[in-house]
Amino acid sequence: MSNYRIKYKKGDFELEIESTEKDYVDSMFKELLESKIEPQPAVKKKTPARKPKPATPKVNGGAESADKVDIPVLIEAINDSDDHDAIDENIISKSAQLPRIIMCLKFAESTLESPYLSTGHIQTITDQLGIRIKSQNAATTIKKNQKYFTADGVRKTGALIKYKLNRKGLAAYGKLLKGEKI
Repeated sequence: MSNYRIKYKKGDFELEIESTEKDYVDSMFKELLESKIEPQPAVKKKTPARKPKPATPKVNGGAESADKVDIPVLIEAINDSDDHDAIDENIISKSAQLPRIIMCLKFAESTLESPYLSTGHIQTITDQLGIRIKSQNAATTIKKNQKYFTADGVRKTGALIKYKLNRKGLAAYGKLLKGEKI
């Protein structure tokens, strides 16, 4: 007598049918294929339950979800500006990051409801303008030139901080348009 065996595997589920009767093995396999019942995965060993981590409160009260920045409107305002030639010549075509960041924040103040932008917003805006500044680089530049910016919170690792121009920043933007150094 010979044994007939069929192995069936689907995902983590594995089934082996073995018998001395070929008809029995075939009928069981056919029944398995036609059944609509999903096979249950093998039960794994239980591991001790871990205590859930307490929810971490957002540092700035979830202002990111409340303040949606309309990037296309901001880009259109920059491109349609009366001073676009001066912006292109003195800010966009130059390689310095600080003037580009100041320009983004200036247009956020004049165009949007909230004048605050995060470094991620600055990255997206500059990317749309073809002069991308990575958010890490924007954060470093802002940190080195804090005299031009006002933050909406205290800088901490992992905290989402938004920035706007202060009076010195607005004056610096005026100098940049004229081609002067700040």
